[in-house]
Amino acid sequence: MGTSALRSLHGRLSHSNLIAWIIIVALAVLVTSIPAGAIENEDCLDCHGAETPVIDADLFRETIHGENDLACVDCHSDFNEDEHPGQVMGKVHCGDCHDGKQEEYDQGVHGLALAAGLEDVPMCQDCHGWHNIFPPEDPRSQIYPLNVVETCGKCHSDQLLAKKHAIEVEDPYQKYVTSSHGRGLIKSGLLVSAVCNDCHGAHRILPHENEESSINYRNIPETCGVCHAGVLTDFKTSIHGQVFAEGSEEGPICTTCHQSHTVTRITDEEWKLHIIEDCGHCHEELMETYRETYHGQVTALGYSKPARCSDCHGSHKILSPDDPESTLSPANRVATCRKCHENANEKFTKFLAHGDHNDRANYPILFYTYWGMVGLLVQTFAFFGIHTLLWLIRTLRRGYRAPPLKITKEKMYWRFDLYDRA
Repeated sequence: MGTSALRSLHGRLSHSNLIAWIIIVALAVLVTSIPAGAIENEDCLDCHGAETPVIDADLFRETIHGENDLACVDCHSDFNEDEHPGQVMGKVHCGDCHDGKQEEYDQGVHGLALAAGLEDVPMCQDCHGWHNIFPPEDPRSQIYPLNVVETCGKCHSDQLLAKKHAIEVEDPYQKYVTSSHGRGLIKSGLLVSAVCNDCHGAHRILPHENEESSINYRNIPETCGVCHAGVLTDFKTSIHGQVFAEGSEEGPICTTCHQSHTVTRITDEEWKLHIIEDCGHCHEELMETYRETYHGQVTALGYSKPARCSDCHGSHKILSPDDPESTLSPANRVATCRKCHENANEKFTKFLAHGDHNDRANYPILFYTYWGMVGLLVQTFAFFGIHTLLWLIRTLRRGYRAPPLKITKEKMYWRFDLYDRA
């Protein structure tokens, strides 16, 4: 073998030795990094899954952590075998793995309250559970749609807790369960019904004053529109939606008419009557003129069948009467009235639903007719009132001068006989 061949062989052997040594060193480091007698889950379950178990071992294996072979010491990272079982374990830091969710939580009302040192603040395990954490789509999860309301209600149905932390909304849990959303979820089992986190968010829950909050005035239409997409489209084209788009905070939004936690079915008699008052909060003058009409007077008595605001103007897509698509445009007005009055015609629609008898400039005929009738009634009652008073005085004076009335048996029989004949 030549000199060059020997050198080549020696070089290959040296290179192979170097790779072998690197592998050996790496394995040595890996082996030394594994603690002697590493704790396995079964070691923990020998005590914590005993006859009175703290942890249901079979259930844990089915959880999202169990399916991913997460070890107990992965969460309880401060475990010290030498100090256990007398060791006082520290809090579990879910953010070590779920750093994104932890950041969102820290920015929300719960995280800020916890950072401020307040007590009774819900943390990860209060909502997701401890050793029974399942994905949100699993019916066993505490944040499954059918369960999340009860989870939130553990705190938000406690009146003493609400008072302690100055929570503005009084008993939102009870209001929700009796609402349209709550009845759809709890009584009918409809998973499409809105639950707490659909409106408020999950981890980054912000107060309504915050411009980034999903329940801020400027964001509520889009929040509701996630489920009610068609209604949102109508709202945006309506007068109310146009006022809202201009940046005004005076126009009504979803919760102005439907409230927030007490969303009621529009078929409920109470809601039908209450919505009139809601409209009147903004349209005070129109409410006064409406109350003077037949429709308004009958609804004021508690009957919901007569026409209400939405029956004529529409509900979500309320347009100006000048708009061709408006329910009160000249082309659509007869059809609107015929929803209740089958024989309505063009003349029927001339009825002044909001005529103001005090507005002589816009309603001169109504003005003079009203005050003319008022004047006639005043004169009539004054004339006949004076006439009746004078007649009473005359009768009393004649009565004092008349002799006592004597009634005999013959007269009494005659009077009874007269009555019988009548």
